Amino acid sequence: MRFYIFLILSILSLTNNTFAQNVAVADSLKNLIETTRLDSVRVRLLNELSLKLYNSEVDSAVSYAQKALDLAIELSDSSGIGRSYKTLGIAFYVKGDYSASLENYQNSLKFIEKTNDTKTLISLYNNIGLINWSLKKYEIALSYYQKAEVLLRKSDKKAVLAKVLLNIGAIYDVWDSTNLAFQNYNESLIIRKELKDTIGIGSTANNLGMIYEKQKKYELALGQFLTAIKFLENRNNDYVLITVYLNTSRTYRKLKNIPKATDYLRNAEELDKLLNSPEKTAELYKGYYEYYADLKNYKMALRYLEKQRNLEDSLFSEEMTDQIAEMETKYGTEKQAKENALLKEKEAKNEASLTRKNLQTNIAFAVAIALILLISIVLRSRNIQKKTNTELSLKNAEISQKNEEIQVQNEALLVQRERILAQTKQLQSANIEIVTKQKALETAHHSLKSSITYAARIQNAALPNRTILDDYFASNFIMYRPRDVVSGDFYWFKVVNNHIIVAAVDCTGHGVPGAFVSMLALSLLNDVVQRNEITQAAQALDELRRRVKESFGQSGDMYEQKDGFDISFCAMNCETLELQFAGAHNPLYLVRNSELIEYKGDKMPIGIGLKERNFTNHTLQLQAGDKLYLFSDGFQDQFGGENADKFKVVNFKNLLLRTSQQPMNEQLETINQVYDSWRDEIPPIDDVLVIGLEVGLSKNTNPTL
Repeated sequence: MRFYIFLILSILSLTNNTFAQNVAVADSLKNLIETTRLDSVRVRLLNELSLKLYNSEVDSAVSYAQKALDLAIELSDSSGIGRSYKTLGIAFYVKGDYSASLENYQNSLKFIEKTNDTKTLISLYNNIGLINWSLKKYEIALSYYQKAEVLLRKSDKKAVLAKVLLNIGAIYDVWDSTNLAFQNYNESLIIRKELKDTIGIGSTANNLGMIYEKQKKYELALGQFLTAIKFLENRNNDYVLITVYLNTSRTYRKLKNIPKATDYLRNAEELDKLLNSPEKTAELYKGYYEYYADLKNYKMALRYLEKQRNLEDSLFSEEMTDQIAEMETKYGTEKQAKENALLKEKEAKNEASLTRKNLQTNIAFAVAIALILLISIVLRSRNIQKKTNTELSLKNAEISQKNEEIQVQNEALLVQRERILAQTKQLQSANIEIVTKQKALETAHHSLKSSITYAARIQNAALPNRTILDDYFASNFIMYRPRDVVSGDFYWFKVVNNHIIVAAVDCTGHGVPGAFVSMLALSLLNDVVQRNEITQAAQALDELRRRVKESFGQSGDMYEQKDGFDISFCAMNCETLELQFAGAHNPLYLVRNSELIEYKGDKMPIGIGLKERNFTNHTLQLQAGDKLYLFSDGFQDQFGGENADKFKVVNFKNLLLRTSQQPMNEQLETINQVYDSWRDEIPPIDDVLVIGLEVGLSKNTNPTL
């Protein structure tokens, strides 16, 4: 599965600058190197210059990295030596010399592991894993990726963690461990979406596409590949983009769309001309081989298969082939010289003994005639006896050989029996251990599942009784779909001083962490609104923000916890039907006379924020038949559809407006069906909460006022 080499993106030292920017920076670095007088600074600048040139002038990158290493060794700068070895490793990797690359990475480790340079150590672990990946040594690659993961879990480098998780997921994908691959890809995707890392999202989409392709879900695979192209094109990621183009071309062939397959294959070829990477060229040749094989053009398919194999052989064994050829040439020359010398010596001896041999031949001939007569008589009688003895000897030897074979077979059977008994005992012992561990895992899983289920019951018990809404609105619905068993979203409503207050709350995170934050938020809402009898929407949000910052100890420090929540908060006067609305990020939608009106919330969370001001209070007069919608962002952010894209806000608005004429219970059923159809087999990425309220005649309101 050579197409997985897109993981070159995960070399942690590489940058995303454009080519023109790299050239400009390289010129500036050269000027600094010439003018600086501090050798330790020159080491760092030489390394940085090498990293700027590896993608365009790889030989120059090797040269500058070697200069940095020589200078660092001269200065006895351990840190500089370690970093220079690492830079050399990157340059040799891009050049296609894996042996030299790995040797320099290992040398770098000897120095970096003695320092506290965790960032460089993480990069080295990942890069060594990448080389072993290229050599298909997946177990070794996984061990180094996991070392990097352990260090990253203790740091705040989320972007790097996302790349390493992508690499780990790719190995599990090669091993067909689909669940583990999905688990690592999804965690990587969540992080990259939080960081708005478009390139990372594209790489992860490519990996997900390859899983769908292996499962022969070609439409889903194509959607992921096209998503990857959208995120990666025109972002100086041509090395990865070649692989995505080839994957897209192959998928179109599976779907019998040959023109599209041809277009994307040509796109990959154009990028390969710019990169001039032997490894990518080999990958391109493989793509052409598969393309022509599918078209049954076996002549062209064979031509590209030979090109691929020749190029791959040169990448992995060219140096060894040269050494063998040199040794064979040298050995052949020495052997020919020795043969010539022996031939001359033999000719000289033949000339000296020619006469003597002739004489000896004549005498031997005469004697031979006499001896033949005598010997023939003796031999005739002896041959008869010898024939009989030979036959007896052969029979005895055959019997003896068969006895020995039987004895050897018996001994072999005994040895095999002992081995089978020993292996049986080992298997029984291993089986007992596996059963024991399996029971322990099942017990732990059951306990964890029971705990989370119980937590969900506690969370649901803390939510308000939905029947309260029936007393104040003509009809209503609540779509409440936690991503996991417990939720970070929740709904809340209270009656305070002849006001019905309704809120849709979206807390930081989901699952167990989100549930913890939601319980705190629910408690604060009860305390701030009910105890203090606050019915002014903006005032309630201001007080909630103050209490959240106080609860989490938030002071504005960049390293502190950023937990909090977004909210849509409405307070309706039950007598006048006057509604106050305030929102933290989340808006309020009002549908009146087949028109959707949006009241936007402030771009501030309930918690610490970059800019803080008082929340805006919106006041509007409701009418009978008005429909109000409060919600979190889970529905509109869900990935799905043919292209595995987000549902998006505009589609969510159109859905609510289109179904607003239905009774509330039917509208809930419709949007549930749309959500499930859109998501299909893609796992939910967030909790979903949508509240619908219809203003009209009810137990405690008078819509005629």
